[in-house]
Amino acid sequence: MLDFLKRLPICKELSHEDVERIAQLTTPQEYKKRRQVFLEGDPCTHLFFVQTGLIKIYRIDDKGREQILSFIPKGDLFPHTGLFFKETYPANAEVLEDAVLLSFPLLSYQKLMAEIPQLSVNVTKILGNKILMLQRRVTELTHKDAVQRTISAFIHLAIDHGKRNDNQVTLQLNVTNQEIADMIGISRETVSRTLNQLKKMGKIDIRNGQYIIYDIEDLKEIN
Repeated sequence: MLDFLKRLPICKELSHEDVERIAQLTTPQEYKKRRQVFLEGDPCTHLFFVQTGLIKIYRIDDKGREQILSFIPKGDLFPHTGLFFKETYPANAEVLEDAVLLSFPLLSYQKLMAEIPQLSVNVTKILGNKILMLQRRVTELTHKDAVQRTISAFIHLAIDHGKRNDNQVTLQLNVTNQEIADMIGISRETVSRTLNQLKKMGKIDIRNGQYIIYDIEDLKEIN
């Protein structure tokens, strides 16, 4: 666990002793696929580091439709709002792939941020990156049509979760076309049609549940 924590952005430039303090307060927990980690409105008592697996963060709107806010990969933490004295969880968290989560008491983490200045610096950088990501997403939802939004979402998933070899990216992600559609506010049919069109154009391939992007820079150009 200690080696894993040292590699996290939130522990960047922390001393060995400081990382050990975090590790001593952290509890590994196993979660099976489709299990809920927490529900919107539950008391916000813990932060979670994703050691393995994939987590979906989402809300349910007034009409009962799922609105996906983000996918949390290995090495990331959630919920980010919990770092600032949030009383309840702001959304739902569901496990998409069997996961090991490192659970950390929220009050203990807030206490450590007050005692370790570099930890606060790291948190500020992480939240700044999240804000930029949300701004980019709002811009895409506002200015791009459904096909362009699908390609953008696919590119972002590849960058965040894929394995890159030069410009080729292999993406194996337990995310359905419906979940991609829910993330960008379009229909599942549009997502499926766009991905099939990219395959016909020779931009991507789909093999055994894997997406292969032959040249991600080229895919960015057509978007």
